[in-house]
Amino acid sequence: LEILGYQVQMTVITAGLIILALLVVVWLLWSLLKAPQKLARKVADYRHQKKFDQGLLAFSEGHWQKAEKLLLKSAQNSKNPQLSYMAAARAALAQQNLEAAMAHLDAAEKTVENPLTIDLTRCEIWLKAGHLQQARDLLETILNSYPNNPRAVRMMLQVSEQQKDFQRLKQLLPKAHKLALVDRSQTETLRDQAIRESLINAIDEPHLLSLWSELSRKQQKFYLYEYCESGLRLGAYQAVTDEIERAQ
Repeated sequence: LEILGYQVQMTVITAGLIILALLVVVWLLWSLLKAPQKLARKVADYRHQKKFDQGLLAFSEGHWQKAEKLLLKSAQNSKNPQLSYMAAARAALAQQNLEAAMAHLDAAEKTVENPLTIDLTRCEIWLKAGHLQQARDLLETILNSYPNNPRAVRMMLQVSEQQKDFQRLKQLLPKAHKLALVDRSQTETLRDQAIRESLINAIDEPHLLSLWSELSRKQQKFYLYEYCESGLRLGAYQAVTDEIERAQ
């Protein structure tokens, strides 16, 4: 090598070792310069994690207000602030403060790109607070994009059952069974309840006849009593008479 009029001679192996040594020295210096910053970050992460753990512990012990405060503090500069905000929302709901719970979820939504988990938590809180229609509207939106999401399907089953929307309940049962949310026995029980309740609560004769036509002949024999009772209530005398004669 010729540098500024000076000539330096060495073997290729020696040159390689010198270059490698220089790279190691540079890396060590860079690591030393970054060490205080990394240490400070680790200490901060430890403090946030400790507050998060303490918040969850307080939540499990029923200290809702303390849990909410700790969880909100743990969200500051956290790597996963959405987890802290969602837990704080549940703590707020435990204090019957639905407005604060929704505010915490709004804050969590600003920290993520995909709000699916937060929307599911929002539905869960609405469901527990008795806001069934709000939960249902958001669940329908979620299921349009994620039709096989187990948590969304489970909550929609609960909403449909509480709202006595037995038609929607019947639609969801095959998917719920496929996702292992209900076993065969539960599926049959819920389907039986859905069919009975939908027949009993038919709003008019065309609605009753539509529900009846969806059943197989075997099912119609099984639910004939509910059909006739509802038909008499709605004044569908001819339709009831025809079914009784066919059954006889």
